Amino acid sequence: MSSGLVRNVKVKKCFNYVGQLYNVSLRGFCATGPNNGSSRETNFKSSDTNSDKDANEDAKADQEPNIDTSSLKIDEKPRWDEADRDARIARLREIVAQPANPDTAIHFPNADYVFRYPIFHSLSDSKIPSAIVSDGRKDWTKSIHEAFKKPLVDYPESTDFLIIGGGVIGLSIAYFIKQAMGDLRVVVVDRDFNYTHAASNLSLGCIRQQFSHPTNIKMAAIGADFYRQSKDHLSIIDKEPPDLNFHPQGYMFLVEPERAESFLKYHQTQTECGAYIDILSPDDLKKRFPWLNAEGIVFATLGLQDEGWIDPFPLLVSLKGKTEFLGAHFVEAEVFDFNTSLALPSSPHRDELGNPTEICHHALLRFPNDEIAQINFSRCIVCCGAESRVLAEALGIGIEPGLRRIPLPVVPRKRYVFVFNAPDAPILDFPILVDPSGVVCRRDGLGGNFIVTKYPTKEEEPDPGNLDVDYSFFEKAIYPVLARRVKGFQKVKIVAAWAGYCDENIYDNNPIIGSHPYYNNIIWACGFGSHGIQMAPAVGRAMVHYQLRGYYPEKLGYNLFGFAWERMFQGERIYEDLVL
Repeated sequence: MSSGLVRNVKVKKCFNYVGQLYNVSLRGFCATGPNNGSSRETNFKSSDTNSDKDANEDAKADQEPNIDTSSLKIDEKPRWDEADRDARIARLREIVAQPANPDTAIHFPNADYVFRYPIFHSLSDSKIPSAIVSDGRKDWTKSIHEAFKKPLVDYPESTDFLIIGGGVIGLSIAYFIKQAMGDLRVVVVDRDFNYTHAASNLSLGCIRQQFSHPTNIKMAAIGADFYRQSKDHLSIIDKEPPDLNFHPQGYMFLVEPERAESFLKYHQTQTECGAYIDILSPDDLKKRFPWLNAEGIVFATLGLQDEGWIDPFPLLVSLKGKTEFLGAHFVEAEVFDFNTSLALPSSPHRDELGNPTEICHHALLRFPNDEIAQINFSRCIVCCGAESRVLAEALGIGIEPGLRRIPLPVVPRKRYVFVFNAPDAPILDFPILVDPSGVVCRRDGLGGNFIVTKYPTKEEEPDPGNLDVDYSFFEKAIYPVLARRVKGFQKVKIVAAWAGYCDENIYDNNPIIGSHPYYNNIIWACGFGSHGIQMAPAVGRAMVHYQLRGYYPEKLGYNLFGFAWERMFQGERIYEDLVL
């Protein structure tokens, strides 16, 4: 068992035992009295017999409360026989002494639920057999000594909103919740607030309006507006206003004949949603970008407004600082499981198969020093990107039948990012270039450095088991495209490289936003792929309305119900074709 769990359980045993000793001694003193108890007995005997009768009835009432059991359904057969009672108690002791096992659950006598992790019960709870409590009285002095070997981790034991994942999506949701509902308690849990391996920090930080789905276009526009006004939104008193280094620069998609008709439809949708996108013919490309090889290109779409890139790390730091300033708590730990309670057959909560549904209001945390603790929440928002599926499986989603039979279709995708120097390449007026092969390239400063990545094909998809960089991917899949497309990219030198994860929804390439049909108090916001930074402000703003009203009002301008879990149960897909 983890040392943190041992201390938590044993400290409770010790202090409950001290309190019980005090109560027993106090009752004994009142019953026997001081040395002149004999004279008091004489006085009691000489009192009225009705007083003795009332006192006996009161004492009996203390021992046997008068409870109306006429409406209760009590089985005639006891829960366990006398023969196997000792064996069952011994088994309970063994389980409490062992580490928490998600596959086991103890059904305490007279309890109306089963906890997956019973060791988190308070030992003063009457539902726990007294034999377990008395077992801890033998070595209570040793337990206190072990409990104070090192300090316990300080964290909020309960909260209104538990947000799992401190990336840009989780921070945006926490920020907007605290802005709208400042009195509510919000706890954000992440295992690395330095963002060393955070997908948000390792991304390109690009923002664009060129999507195929109208909702994504509107959400990206809100994100661009939020980042333009970041100094107004994220400034803190007595501190320098944040600088996200927003670089306005349009995306330029090069279109081949096979996809020309589709891109014309996308352009119409983008224009209807308020985006400013221009269409450039091959002649226009040659005049405006003479360094570009437009061979095989029928036209290009260029964003004229609300497109560009920002620096992801200042964004994360500013969002976290502002949210913490508004009163949110940040806990550096890992949520590795949930402590669910299963209702008995008499419970009115049922799924579509008629089985009692589980209820979840507890999450289990593992701190960097291996302490394990439990936090109670009213609502939980899971937005930990590519690792969201691990928590979904911990809740039985995708494993158990019924409403949990549909798995979370979010998988980690490994993406390489390369920084190279090209001294002969153009620097000014270089848009974010998107080649039909999936290569995306933008400049990095004005010193001749460029950042490039590629959306791989199925054959090129790297193994997500690690974050090692395969430099041959640049030589085989990226460099030939750059050298053919841009004059000046023939001589390049790699300066830096890294790999990161993106959470891709393999169902329809669109995010999953909303509560699960089985666990209504657990909301999911994942599957954004490489679009998390673009969508984060819009998701946070919409989540506030969803939590307050249960729906998305028309004044919001966009509706996220199309991205809910229900579309997977109904077999509906909302495809996003322009995925990078």
